[in-house]
Amino acid sequence: MFRTTRTRALLAGLAVTVGVASLGGSLFNPVQAVTSYGATPVERAQALGAALDAYTEAVRSCDLNTAREAYQVAETVFNAVEIDHQFLSPEQYMFFEHIYIQDQVPSGLGLEGDDPYDCATLERLATEQAESWANITELIANSPDSGPLFNDVATLRTVNQGIRLARAELAGNPDAVPQTEATAPDPAAAAEHWAEFVADYPTARPLIAFRNEALATEIDGLVAAVTAAFESGGDAAAALAALAPRYNLGVNLVTAAARNSVPSQSTQPAFADENFSSVDFLGDIVLTFFEIRDLIAAGTPAAAQVQTEYNDWLQYPLSFKTGGPLTRANVAFETALANYVAAQTPETTAALLDALLIVEQVFVGQYWGTPELVQFYVENDGAYPGPIPVGETFAAALTPDANVPPGPAGATGDATIEIQADAGRVCQTINYANTGAPLTLAHIHEGDPGVNGPVVVDLQVLPSGQEACVSADPAVLSRIVANPAGFYVNLHTDAFPNGVLRGALSA
Repeated sequence: MFRTTRTRALLAGLAVTVGVASLGGSLFNPVQAVTSYGATPVERAQALGAALDAYTEAVRSCDLNTAREAYQVAETVFNAVEIDHQFLSPEQYMFFEHIYIQDQVPSGLGLEGDDPYDCATLERLATEQAESWANITELIANSPDSGPLFNDVATLRTVNQGIRLARAELAGNPDAVPQTEATAPDPAAAAEHWAEFVADYPTARPLIAFRNEALATEIDGLVAAVTAAFESGGDAAAALAALAPRYNLGVNLVTAAARNSVPSQSTQPAFADENFSSVDFLGDIVLTFFEIRDLIAAGTPAAAQVQTEYNDWLQYPLSFKTGGPLTRANVAFETALANYVAAQTPETTAALLDALLIVEQVFVGQYWGTPELVQFYVENDGAYPGPIPVGETFAAALTPDANVPPGPAGATGDATIEIQADAGRVCQTINYANTGAPLTLAHIHEGDPGVNGPVVVDLQVLPSGQEACVSADPAVLSRIVANPAGFYVNLHTDAFPNGVLRGALSA
């Protein structure tokens, strides 16, 4: 369940039936599981849209408990289906999630104890929220297919609602003002949600076991422990707390595979300073880096909490740059975290700290290199993770005749290359047409006009006009910045292995 800021309370859940179609083990295909919210990202977006419309109608009743119940139903659907929208529309999704699902709407419902209930304001927010999501749904409908593995992730997240809601019902929401039936602890409802999870778990288990059989076996034992706690009247909350991070680790494994299955779809969110809560949201992420370092220093007793902090605060912000440096750093961090949670040794601890520093450097430098961020580190006594990369931009007019030998007549193109030499990062936007065949390779070569030179940077092969970023040797990038005319962009096809389009870089 998401939180709004580092200081706000967790939101209570609501009893709501969440089910997924069971698949027979003999017929199971790891990339064909489908959630009850829909078989495609668009269908799942529409399911959330319907839940938001129901919430809007509930708000119009001006009954606080009814509005809270409808909101928590919508929040449950959101938690199940959000992975599609994180991936396909990150900037719009982040603004929607932070403004509505996480912040203004639950605050207006009194679920965080800091704002008075105001029916008129809530109705306005509910209408804006539904309209915002409708725009995201339209964007998703016009986006390329994100790949079948995202169906697996949505299935795992749907099943996970049984765990999430059971925990929320046991805890209630003591910070809600005023208290209503929807925010009171309800052990009976928690048991019902757990029964739903147990019924749906056979669908989820093969998806996890396909990536890590040992983890699936471990989760089997934790599931049995939770069931025993519910049946015996034991500490079900503690048993669920032990299960949740291990199940989420399974979700993370499949999520990483899904993100990496479509490396050509690369997105880079950009948050304008004037956007509501942009810097505040960044502060939440930065504080999480700080807190994880403190938890690692605490040692074994806090190991499970490190996993929880990652699940609750870092998983989705670190997942946006599909196939780029942040994705690679995040996958390495997830691996180090799994090793650390399994056994806290000097080796796993050092590896986790190294991975955490790298992912923080990439996250901060790549996405939010702003004066506000530097000030945030100063105000919070945090060690700033290195200099913010400053890029230099170069252009290249791509022509077939610049190749040696010439490329096909009629081919056209241009390239914009941003180089962050200190960070070892190159961002590309390459337009091309009439190449006669799909591109097979894209490079930056070193060489003067009329001379075929060696490859110095491997660029991504992408659809025309699409942006992406790659890592490269900082020393090589410094040479390019110092003498761009001595380097050229070259695109290749099978029919023209020496180049179909080529152009020298210029400032």
